[in-house]
Amino acid sequence: MAKDQSLSLNSAKISGTCGRLMCCLRYEYGTYAEEIAKTPRVDSTVETPDGIGVVTEISPLAGLVKVRLQNNPDQPPQLYHRSDTKQLAKQKPDQNENGDNVDNDTDAGDAELQQLEDN
Repeated sequence: MAKDQSLSLNSAKISGTCGRLMCCLRYEYGTYAEEIAKTPRVDSTVETPDGIGVVTEISPLAGLVKVRLQNNPDQPPQLYHRSDTKQLAKQKPDQNENGDNVDNDTDAGDAELQQLEDN
């Protein structure tokens, strides 16, 4: 779950104030999965009000995407709400925003979280 949310896998960095592994990762996972499904993936081509571009960064919970426009490649990426973009080329559904293969089985994520808690 931490990997799916692009968080560090260092257990010291994902420990909550209680000293245990963040159980909130599991609590928030359903919402995160829904929001990321609505958000264009990194490296996907999208149409924006300012033209066509490539997504360079996403913030699924905020619904924001940074897009490098094809007609202005030397300018920094522009920030758009995902509702203002239209995805033109889709990534495979079993890949995350970095293009890595993702196991959509939540039991595997539960096992990973349990293993980190045990350490």
